[in-house]
Amino acid sequence: MSATSSQGSSSVMISFVVGYNIQQGVEDVRGRMDSVQRSLPKGSNAPVINRFDPSSSPFMSVALNVSGNPSTVELQQLIEQVIEPRMQQVPGVSLS
Repeated sequence: MSATSSQGSSSVMISFVVGYNIQQGVEDVRGRMDSVQRSLPKGSNAPVINRFDPSSSPFMSVALNVSGNPSTVELQQLIEQVIEPRMQQVPGVSLS
């Protein structure tokens, strides 16, 4: 479990072990959050619980660090014309 907070908001990420019944975990978290909600400062919004499915998001993201000062258009062209075609040649890589 990890948490981050900034002024006015907090986020908690909970990971379950492989094989754990995720639906049961979500229900357990909801139950605990319902009991915690009474302790939140007055005027707080109700906690929002989102179930994250790792199979619905990219497995890898890539960031570029380029020299010089290319324009946004030049970077977009580099990505679309050079990087994407090469990455698509890797077995198992799909377009999203």
